[in-house]
Amino acid sequence: MLKVPSLMERNDLLSSIFEMLRANEIAVEDIPPVQDAKHYIVLGRASDNTAAALVHRFGRENIIQSRYGTHGDGEATFELFLDGKLDDHPLEQNFSQEKKQEIREKLEGSHVTIVHSVSGENTSSRALSLIQSLETLKEDYKVGSITLVVPHMGLTRADRKFFKKLKEAGVTINIKQDNARANAIMAKLVRLSGADRIVGMDFHSNSSKNDYRNVFNTNFKISYGMEMIVEGLAQAGKRLKDQTQLFKMVKTAHRNLINRSPRFPGDGAVFTSTNSILVSHLKTIFNSQAEIFSIRIGAPDGANKPKDSGMQRAREASEALIGYHDEAAMFKIAKERISSTKTRVIPEQSSAEVEGKICVLVDDIISSGSTQLQAARYLREKGASKIIAYAAHGVLINDSLRHLLEDEVIDEYWVTDTVPGVVEKWERLKQELAQEVQDGKLDGEKYTRMITKFTILPIANAVVDLVAKDHGSRMKTCPTLAWANDNPSNGHSKFPEMAA
Repeated sequence: MLKVPSLMERNDLLSSIFEMLRANEIAVEDIPPVQDAKHYIVLGRASDNTAAALVHRFGRENIIQSRYGTHGDGEATFELFLDGKLDDHPLEQNFSQEKKQEIREKLEGSHVTIVHSVSGENTSSRALSLIQSLETLKEDYKVGSITLVVPHMGLTRADRKFFKKLKEAGVTINIKQDNARANAIMAKLVRLSGADRIVGMDFHSNSSKNDYRNVFNTNFKISYGMEMIVEGLAQAGKRLKDQTQLFKMVKTAHRNLINRSPRFPGDGAVFTSTNSILVSHLKTIFNSQAEIFSIRIGAPDGANKPKDSGMQRAREASEALIGYHDEAAMFKIAKERISSTKTRVIPEQSSAEVEGKICVLVDDIISSGSTQLQAARYLREKGASKIIAYAAHGVLINDSLRHLLEDEVIDEYWVTDTVPGVVEKWERLKQELAQEVQDGKLDGEKYTRMITKFTILPIANAVVDLVAKDHGSRMKTCPTLAWANDNPSNGHSKFPEMAA
């Protein structure tokens, strides 16, 4: 019986085929082995810090700067080779036509790691551009396998069905809303379009993670590697007199493939957190043991939901900061929705022993910031001396960033650059505020308070590590990928510093 290895690279598959054929005394001299299978990084929407770190670690020649975006009318677009520099893309790359053709040829049978955030305006259109890219790489360029590293995956909050409450004649009726399952639909589309593995950062909830596990940790679709096995067997079959034997081997190979789950080391859907980035930054600011132990961490809601992922995220951050689990080092806040746009803290289900303490609100997304503000007001009432609001994904819709900085209840906001657009928003707002000071419309002291309240923490190191792990499992089949930090082709003398 054919033994199919867990890694589905082309070399490994064909090697297994050769062993099987030799065991059956089938000549294979006419089937050449595949040499130097490439590993490319397709870089889409990412921050400048992340792009610079990838170039530094892996070399510019192994990275394809691609465009995931929308046309002016909102339609999705994908371009594998992006010439020049666009405002929302971090690199400038201009390959010659000869170089592009060389890459096209090497993409066949290669492994590709896509680094791309589905974020910003027109999120649904950007999601569709990702689907287009997966289909294009697999169908047109014949890429062997794809790992999708997504710093921020839009639509993860659309992870469950909601109930709308209607009150009529003193009776409350719950009406199920069926329009909030975009996350599950996106998971299926990503898988069906060609992604073999997904690595996500700070997904919104356990249910949003499970939508991806349900399709990536099972054999949702027959492996593309099966096509390689059939092709190899078909060539060998020219020397076979007994066609029944060939069909039997194909059937065995097929059964072995679809019975293996997942097809990569570890799970097909992997989820990681930016908690390490938060904790590292906390330790650089509050560097004494006394200060560390004066910090209280919690989520802005979820205390009334035992399985809430927000509470789990906050608990993990607290444990990482102090080195062990201590419920006394946390605060717990419960909230309820009172209308389609308003929520409130439930005091009787919340607890916070925070008198004179530094409080850190840990969340996955900050959009309008209303949830964080409500939680912060509750903590102020309990005597918190300082409040920091941290969110992995700084979505910050409309003018919410300015409104949050003008409000005095939260002392500082920290976000990462998983959403590249947050860097652009912040730069624009700083310019607007500086102009208002110059025009006499904004007080200088207020300006200083506002711009010192907001910090963007880069995820560059975390993304580089994720891509390195994805490559590391394929070292045998990707010998040409630049690896060392001192790679002479990358144009950098040292690792890029953290952005101010």
